[in-house]
Amino acid sequence: MSRVAFQRAAVPDGPVRTFFDEFHELHLHAGEPSSRTLARSTSISYTTVAAAFRGPKLPVWGNVELLVEALGGDVEEYRKLWKAARRAEQVPLSTATLQARAVMAPAVGNAVRTGGAAPARVVEFFPVIEATVSELTLLRREPGTLAALQVVVDLFGELLGPDHPSVLTARTDVGHWRGEAGDGAGAIAVFEELLPDVERVRGAEHPDTLATRNNLAYWRVDTGDVTVALAAFVELLPQVERALGPDHLDTLTTRNNLARCWREADHPVAAGTAFEEILTDRVRLLGSDHPHTLNTLNNLAHCHGDAGDPDAAIRLLEEVVADRIRILGTEHPHTLNTRHGIAYWRGEAGDVAGALAGFEALLVDQTRILGPDHPHTLGTRGHVAHWRGEAGEVAEALAAFEALLEDEIRVLGADHPNTVETGHDLARWKAHPTSQ
Repeated sequence: MSRVAFQRAAVPDGPVRTFFDEFHELHLHAGEPSSRTLARSTSISYTTVAAAFRGPKLPVWGNVELLVEALGGDVEEYRKLWKAARRAEQVPLSTATLQARAVMAPAVGNAVRTGGAAPARVVEFFPVIEATVSELTLLRREPGTLAALQVVVDLFGELLGPDHPSVLTARTDVGHWRGEAGDGAGAIAVFEELLPDVERVRGAEHPDTLATRNNLAYWRVDTGDVTVALAAFVELLPQVERALGPDHLDTLTTRNNLARCWREADHPVAAGTAFEEILTDRVRLLGSDHPHTLNTLNNLAHCHGDAGDPDAAIRLLEEVVADRIRILGTEHPHTLNTRHGIAYWRGEAGDVAGALAGFEALLVDQTRILGPDHPHTLGTRGHVAHWRGEAGEVAEALAAFEALLEDEIRVLGADHPNTVETGHDLARWKAHPTSQ
């Protein structure tokens, strides 16, 4: 791996200087990978990577997040540093102000297209667009933020052209945000539309094209289309290994996603073997505290449970959740996901009280952090209802399933697999002897 110490501009003492000091220290600790090396592992252009480290202008958060992950840093810690630096640069804008500014963006674009604004005004306006995207990224859980982000990304495409690297990157971000917001089908639609454009602009085996194919298959797994996703990852992995090498972060990610497919396809032994091999490589290359390493350990734990050893799954997941709280924080989605796994396998191990307590505590936090209508929150409500029934609270379980079914029909639709499953659960508990 080539090594280089990035140049940096002079920055006065304060939160911005602190951010850049820590950012460069992280780069040094990671072995000073070059801008081109980081570009390959983050899908950010190498010139943007260099600019992110140079300063004095604070880089947009989306790029910082990708770079911190690639360098093995604590994303939540750098989010705090970045937000403090951002506040020092300018008065922070409310979500409502950002959304209003995003809604106004098309008017500016229209003025440019019709000749009502000089090209110089476009140059002046783009820092505002970049700042809007950056701030909205941090606030994407707020109601209406994703729609505002889409408005800004659409403006990028209109003013820069659909093939501009910033536009392709922004569209990738929207796909991820849709998936993380619980709209897996929406994420698939974004990546299906994006893939032919990236392949046409970048080439069939360019890292950006391979990453887009990986993202598309990933969200197919998330929506239950495991067979198609498995075939996609089997085809993709040798191409990624050939293009990037066996130790590249994207290669490890693709191997991890393929193993995840094996698990979802009910092949726990094959999945467990694959995860053990990936874990060894990720510890060697990234360290035991890297988020990607913890992801693999989390997946391996579930394989133990799938293979009939829920106690081993619980032990591993308790290690993972302690590390995720320490590294990512209590509110990170990965932390919540691991807590869900612990509660699930407690139930499978016969610990009804432990499962119910775990899911009830998780539901409180998911409702606060993700919102009451997020699919993960709705899913946890189903688990709470089930374990209340198993604990002998059949009337409470029936009421909970009835309320959940109404909400899932409203949020997900009557034909969604989760809604259908809740209907079946409600019917089963209605048929329970103690409910008569």
